[in-house]
Amino acid sequence: MRLLLTSGGLTNQSLVDALGQMVGLPLREIKIAFIPTASNLDMAGKAYALQQKLAINGLGVSEVKTVDIEKMPREKWQPILEEAHVIYVNGGNTTHLMQCVASSGLQETLPRLLESRVYVGVSAGSYICTPDTGLNSDNVPEVLPGLNYVNFAIQAHYKSTRFKLAETLDLVKARTKGCPYPIYVLDDQSAVKVVDGAIEVIGKGEWLLLDK
Repeated sequence: MRLLLTSGGLTNQSLVDALGQMVGLPLREIKIAFIPTASNLDMAGKAYALQQKLAINGLGVSEVKTVDIEKMPREKWQPILEEAHVIYVNGGNTTHLMQCVASSGLQETLPRLLESRVYVGVSAGSYICTPDTGLNSDNVPEVLPGLNYVNFAIQAHYKSTRFKLAETLDLVKARTKGCPYPIYVLDDQSAVKVVDGAIEVIGKGEWLLLDK
């Protein structure tokens, strides 16, 4: 399984280069299925999803097709994912995204798809790959099981002024207290690259590992 778990998306050239290497094709040949579902709950989220999609298009890839698993039936979205080289799961509300991944049928078919495709997660899209959704910022009491593709947690948006919960190390330590997994704390220029279980932190930003 090949995963590129980012905080802010493909925000610098080293992350873009890593994606090309993981796919094994030039960018101009890469087809991306873009899943914006986590951002469906408000207009600000939808604007963020559009910004992300435009940024991906700007990389010069072959095509980017939007796949909203909340609004599209499985018979519509599955063929698009089958044709893609990359399944790009955007950020937003982690709880909503995980619920839609489960109810849409994507959760059951994703392991097979990822035998030959690369998964890119952005924030919530990265969180759902972990054991559970406990580090979400959705202001909900429930913690849902994640996809459990990795045995660590992620804290995205480290030192971001737009994400006050992770703006300082003390705040991160406070909100992750009690987390039973190692935590990769990533700023928006960093990502965790996972290839067949081998873990590497890449990017041009600041990150740290909190190992409980």
